[in-house]
Amino acid sequence: MVKNKPEDIKDRTFRFALTIISLVEALPNTISAKTIGKQLIRSGTSIGANVEEATAAHSKADFIYRMNVALREARETLYWLRLLEASQISTRQEKDMMGHFGSLHFHFAFPILLFHFAFPIFH
Repeated sequence: MVKNKPEDIKDRTFRFALTIISLVEALPNTISAKTIGKQLIRSGTSIGANVEEATAAHSKADFIYRMNVALREARETLYWLRLLEASQISTRQEKDMMGHFGSLHFHFAFPILLFHFAFPIFH
């Protein structure tokens, strides 16, 4: 029996960025949708970019910094998705996308917490 290997956080955030792009492209052509869409593109695609940077970190402190930036971008993205849903600008995919955040937050937070407990000198 072959066990499925957990999907790499880099792959998950890359796929998430592609989903964000698809969502924004499907938004209506209104001022508010365009404004929120631009914010979503910035924050939603930045998550994966910062995870990529973290994997090439030159120190543990740099890794933690980059993962914290990715986590902040994920929180901002969640805000814009919630705003889209609450404003009823679009109801197409936001709920599905917000469901992905629980596991993404765990993947960001766990290495950061582990590092802080293992190396308290870097606090």
